[in-house]
Amino acid sequence: SGHPGDVWVVGNNAAGVSWINRVSGTAKTKADAQAIVDGKMDEAIAAWNALSAEEKARQLEPVKYTLP
Repeated sequence: SGHPGDVWVVGNNAAGVSWINRVSGTAKTKADAQAIVDGKMDEAIAAWNALSAEEKARQLEPVKYTLP
């Protein structure tokens, strides 16, 4: 599925390589992909922290996570 930063996790196999080629994607190491996601999550967290209490009450707080 898709993650922040337009990161997608696919299997390291023929099907995964085929999908990457079909969508003109670029293979990344897991560490590189995690860094992209972390950067986007940091941006989302900073934006959420800048919201008023009323706005925060209407939105879920973004939380960093580890890619599978």
